[in-house]
Amino acid sequence: MAFGEYYYEHASGWPVVCLVFAYHKKEEGSVFVVEDGIPTSLSRVITNHPRVLPLRPYWYGLVVDMAIFGAGAWLVLLWYSVRRAKKRKAKQRCVACGYTINKLEVCPECGASAN
Repeated sequence: MAFGEYYYEHASGWPVVCLVFAYHKKEEGSVFVVEDGIPTSLSRVITNHPRVLPLRPYWYGLVVDMAIFGAGAWLVLLWYSVRRAKKRKAKQRCVACGYTINKLEVCPECGASAN
């Protein structure tokens, strides 16, 4: 870095920081040079704080974010399947395929147990 050159690194992500980009400029008032990111609009690059889509992963944060969002998606799918099974059972339908079974012990459509 030469004297008068500014270098900034910005990290973003939620709930844990997972993506990073860097930008620098030669002197006050000059255009930013973006590293590890894509500027989203040229008009913002000339201002004090560019809007950039970060591309460099911060692996620890990326893994933690994927685990948190993956667990949330899994819980939503689990809730949905349990709710669907309860509704089908209350309407005397097969839990697996939804076919009407009334008092039968085995579904005539798919062969699943009614219990």
